[in-house]
Amino acid sequence: MTLQVQFLTLGMMLLSGAAMGAVFDTYRVLTGQLRISRWILPFLDILYWISVTVFVFQMLGASNQGQLRFFVLSGW
Repeated sequence: MTLQVQFLTLGMMLLSGAAMGAVFDTYRVLTGQLRISRWILPFLDILYWISVTVFVFQMLGASNQGQLRFFVLSGW
């Protein structure tokens, strides 16, 4: 893995984290505005986490052929 690929992967993971945060904030605002029943929220939370997990691993696969390394998880 070259240094360029490592920086690309790190950047993709940082952008993925920012996108996850934006989507999560939007999700929380919408569930509050739409007054979703409290018993449905855990199912929506699980759906959110499954979808962002798939998204992050898609980004990881696109940037470095799916290799998972410590610096990717730490974001340092």
